[in-house]
Amino acid sequence: MRDGRFSIPTEGAFKDRLCKTEGDVLHAVVPTSLVEYTIWFKHIGEKGHLRGRTRTFSAIRENYIGIPMKWVDKYKTFCPHCQQDQRRKQDTRIKPIIVNLVWERHQCDLIDLRKFVCTYEGDEYKWLLHLKDHHSRFSFSVALKKKESRGVLEAVFGIYNIFGPPTIFQTDNGREFAESMQAALKERRPALQILNGRARHPQSQGSVARANAVVEEYIRILMRDSPEVPWADPSALNAIAWAMNTTFSAPIQMTPYKLLDFGFRLSYYGL
Repeated sequence: MRDGRFSIPTEGAFKDRLCKTEGDVLHAVVPTSLVEYTIWFKHIGEKGHLRGRTRTFSAIRENYIGIPMKWVDKYKTFCPHCQQDQRRKQDTRIKPIIVNLVWERHQCDLIDLRKFVCTYEGDEYKWLLHLKDHHSRFSFSVALKKKESRGVLEAVFGIYNIFGPPTIFQTDNGREFAESMQAALKERRPALQILNGRARHPQSQGSVARANAVVEEYIRILMRDSPEVPWADPSALNAIAWAMNTTFSAPIQMTPYKLLDFGFRLSYYGL
């Protein structure tokens, strides 16, 4: 995703413009001529995914100083991508679920992508499993051909065989999470607690439902900017998951990746 108004700055554009801030961390002082470009670059993101107001400002502060939030607000008023992808916001006054530990509660849902049906390696994919850790906001996405318990079960265990299961596994009570699937989960993970929220009920599944909208937006952007790439391609879904998991989250005041603390800092992405 590029903008014809901008060109890539030369290597020396920020030369002799570094200064130390708290903790002796070097940040660049952005010259006036590059302010708009810098906001645009951080707003679009390294993977071409739009960031919101708070996340754009957080990404800027990781590397630069001298750009206030009001400049970000002003830029967003005329950003062509924001105008095109603006979604209608709804008032969602819900009682939050309190979770204090990472991997304590996972929320799982299926995203209906039949309107974006795609073909990958000869098979049609119409659904996307979205699994999210409620505390860290860390997300996983797996493409599915059909809305059936067997495919969901295989996708869930594909994740848990690598990262391990949570204490609580929460789903809605749709057909995709049938009793046969829950019995299989309990058989393989006896200590796993399974909770059923009411289908499409924001008080119980609100966190993953809101994240579903973000995933759908990323897929729309992918289809618009790279129509030759099927969204079911694991590399495309991994890029979307990476963008979500390495983006600043206001509720936890850091990125999901950083909260999980994998043992090293990804300095290239400013995490």
